[in-house]
Amino acid sequence: SSYEATTSIMLNIRAIRNLSVLSRSKLNTRFPLKVSSFQQHAVVLSLSQVRLMSTGSQDNKNNSNKLGTLASAGMALSVLAGKTKYLFVALKLTKAMPLVSMMLSSAAYSIFYGWPFAIGMVGLIFTHEMGHAIVMHRYGVPFSPMVFVPFMGAVIAMKEDPRSAYEEAMIAFGGPALGSAAALGCSLAAGATDSQLLYGLADFGYMINLFNLLPIGSLDGGRITNAVSPYFGVVGLAAGGALIYTSAVSNPIFYLIMMGGAYTTGSRLFGFDDKEDSRYYKIPRHQQAVVLGGYAALVVALLLAMRENDKDRKTPQQLKAEKLNLPYIEMANNDGKYDDFFSNDSFMQNVNDAFKKNT
Repeated sequence: SSYEATTSIMLNIRAIRNLSVLSRSKLNTRFPLKVSSFQQHAVVLSLSQVRLMSTGSQDNKNNSNKLGTLASAGMALSVLAGKTKYLFVALKLTKAMPLVSMMLSSAAYSIFYGWPFAIGMVGLIFTHEMGHAIVMHRYGVPFSPMVFVPFMGAVIAMKEDPRSAYEEAMIAFGGPALGSAAALGCSLAAGATDSQLLYGLADFGYMINLFNLLPIGSLDGGRITNAVSPYFGVVGLAAGGALIYTSAVSNPIFYLIMMGGAYTTGSRLFGFDDKEDSRYYKIPRHQQAVVLGGYAALVVALLLAMRENDKDRKTPQQLKAEKLNLPYIEMANNDGKYDDFFSNDSFMQNVNDAFKKNT
C-alpha cells in the first residue's frame, strides 16, 4: 500500500460568491477558501472560509453550510467519477506532468480567485508536498512525480513503505514543516510590503498545515502521532467530531477521512493492524520524544504565527468597505476575523448596493 501525501482544495458556494465579487472589483487581494480531501492524506477545511466569509446571520450561515456540503459532495463525486482517472493517465504520458498539472490547477483556481492568489495557493501546496518528497529522498524511499488535479489538490505517492513508524512520522512531518515555513515567509513579506494578498496567503498556508496536523487517521498529524501511541487517534476523532458537530467543517469528504481514521485507530487498538505484531511501531523512546516534541512545537508555532498574522490581515468585507470609503463596525470579537465583520445584515446590504453602483 502506498503512502499518499495530498493537500486538496474544494470550493464552497459562499466562498465562490464572496471571492468572485472581489475578483470583479479588481482588488489585488485574494483570500483562502474551503479545502477538502482526495486520496489518503489530505485536508478538509471550511474553517478559513468561515472566518473570512461570514457576513450574515447565524441562520444564513447554517444554510450556507448545508449548501456548501451539497456543492462539495457533488463536485467531489463528479471529479472522482469522470475526471481524475483520465487526467492521471494523460499526465503520466509526459515528463512535464508536474509542471503541466500545476499550470492547469493555477488556471482553474484563477477563475474564482484571480491569478495572484491562485499561483500563491498552488505554490504553498507545492511547498507542502516538497517537504514530504525531501524526507522521502532522505530515507531512500522512492516516490512518484507530483501531480496536481484542479479543484482536488496534489498527490505524491511513495512506491515503497517506510522501514518504521518513525520514518513514516518524519515523512509526514516534512510536509507541514516546510509548508509552515513558506506561510511564514508570506507573513514576513506581507509585513514588509503591507500586502493583503500575502497576509491572505499566509493565513491559507497556516490553516491548511495546522489542520493537516490533526491526529486523525491518514492526515499528517495522524501518521505522526500514531508512531507514539494509537490513543492520539482517539483524541483526533473526538476533535474531528467536535468540528463536525459545530459545523466548523461540513464536508462529506471529511466524513470519509473520519471513517478512515476510526478504522486506522481501531485496527491498532484491537490488534487488526498487520504491522502491530512486527517491529514497525517499536521505536526507541528518544525517537518518540523527537516525534512528539516536534509535533507539539509545530502546532504551537502555527497557532502563534496565525494569531500574529491576523493582527494585520483584513477580511474581504472590510476591504470592500474601505474601497467604497464606507464606515464599518467591528464586532466585540478580538479582531473581527471569526465573526460577522459588519454590525447587521442591513448594513451589509447597503455596502453591497453601494459596491454595485460603483462597479
